[in-house]
Amino acid sequence: INNRAQVYAAHGQLVVRVNEYQKFENIQIFDLAGKLFFESSINSESLQSFEIGNTSGVFLVQLKGQNKSETHKVIL
Repeated sequence: INNRAQVYAAHGQLVVRVNEYQKFENIQIFDLAGKLFFESSINSESLQSFEIGNTSGVFLVQLKGQNKSETHKVIL
């Protein structure tokens, strides 16, 4: 069982796929300089996409829950 979320870019959107055991509440996207680029709440759906505009580069995506946090590197 993969306990990490899947985070990837597709068609100008950031896609987050989680399983039923992962309870994340918030997503934050940072550029490599540490500047907050995007922030949103996450609902309980297993597949969600976020419109992030017409941008490109390498970003760090942080998923936060009550007792856990995951960071993923994504190329947009």
